[in-house]
Amino acid sequence: MKNSILLTLLLFIIISSCKKELTKEEDTQNLMEIFGDIQSMAQSIDCTNSGEWTFTSYGSKACGGPKGYIPYSLNMDVLTFLQLIETHRRKEREFNDKWGAISDCMMAIQPTGVHCKDGNPVLEY
Repeated sequence: MKNSILLTLLLFIIISSCKKELTKEEDTQNLMEIFGDIQSMAQSIDCTNSGEWTFTSYGSKACGGPKGYIPYSLNMDVLTFLQLIETHRRKEREFNDKWGAISDCMMAIQPTGVHCKDGNPVLEY
C-alpha cells in the first residue's frame, strides 16, 4: 500500500512537471505577436533616405522558402531585428511541422530595392 501511494505521488509529480503543450491557437497567437514586434521595429523609423534602407525575407512557408520580404532601416538595432526575424522563421517552421501546415508553395518575389514614399519604406520589384 505504501509503495502504491509513493508510486502514485511520484507519477503525479512527473506528470505535473511536464511542459504544457500549446494549442494551435496559442502557437498561432505567439507567431502573430513575434511578427507584430518585427513590424513595430521595422516601422519605428521614418524613411527619408532610401540609401539607409534594405530588406530581408521573413517567415517560413510549409513548402519551404519565405512568406515575404520586409524593409528595415540600417539606422536601427539591426542585429536584434534580424535575430527576431530568425526566431520567427524558426518558430514558424516548427509550427508548420507540428500542425502539418500547408501553403500555396508559390515563391515570394524578391524585391530589388527600397524607396521612400511619404516617410514609409516601399519595396521595389
